[in-house]
Amino acid sequence: MKPTVAIIGAGAMGAMYAWHFASTGHGVVLAADEQRAERLRQGLVVNGEQLMLPVLSPTDESAPVDLAIVAVKDRHLASAMTEASRVVGAHTTVISVMNGLDSEHELASQFDPGQVLLCVAAGMDAVREGSSIRWAHPGKLLIGTPDGTITPRLTTLASWLSAAGLAHEIRDDMMHQIWWKFMVNVGINQASAAMRADYGAFQAKTGARSLMLGLIDEVIAVAGPEGVHLDQSDVDRWLKVLATMAPDGRTSMCQDTDAGRPTEVESFAGRVIRLGERHGISTPLNQAMYWMLSAPTTPHSTNTEQVTGEQ
Repeated sequence: MKPTVAIIGAGAMGAMYAWHFASTGHGVVLAADEQRAERLRQGLVVNGEQLMLPVLSPTDESAPVDLAIVAVKDRHLASAMTEASRVVGAHTTVISVMNGLDSEHELASQFDPGQVLLCVAAGMDAVREGSSIRWAHPGKLLIGTPDGTITPRLTTLASWLSAAGLAHEIRDDMMHQIWWKFMVNVGINQASAAMRADYGAFQAKTGARSLMLGLIDEVIAVAGPEGVHLDQSDVDRWLKVLATMAPDGRTSMCQDTDAGRPTEVESFAGRVIRLGERHGISTPLNQAMYWMLSAPTTPHSTNTEQVTGEQ
């Protein structure tokens, strides 16, 4: 019997995963607050096809699902956990495809820690414009446990992802993978948002690229005292990915800035700054990003959310 799936956060990523599970015969429900639920009931358009799914609002009764996927921005995590609590039962597996270092920890504080598996989403290119989502590459999900052990819950999740046609890989170094993604986000997302720059500005040896690499260096510096060893090989891995990005593409954080939306600067620069203070490490570039990106911005473009390979 195929598992039932709840998506909490039907933005670009969440809708893409909802489409994969729904199109392969899984029972999928979208969980949202009342205002968001009303919009979602009008349906989504995914790669040009109408996608109508059941929507669960706070006033609706629900039964626990087998898999809950949290796909919101960091500022919405608290409300997402409230929404998730209505679909998470004793047997439910919970994963987060969010950016940052803390979402799994927060989820494990609300639910049984054994239910929360570690996950990193990489290589996707989903784009949302209003209720329309398009993507060409769904990317890969890296999954694992905090201590690297292979558990029945983990292998079951892998089988569910296979059945949904989602590429995945079980890793025994998930904390390293989570920090690698954090390193990438702190670098490219923040630099692109501050400079209103596309990927092409970072692919050449420019000032934009130097800023990105400087932000990355500060993550590497604070990761060591936290027990995570990031080095030049991790930077090189990112630069290889960056070289494949469409030069005119823009990070989700850059597009948030363009549209005047709040950014994830608190979970990126703010987190690096706090770690630096804890370990006596200077983080001046992230401090500058924090000052710049915490300020209100003026919309420069339409309401578009693009989730690309750096996510």
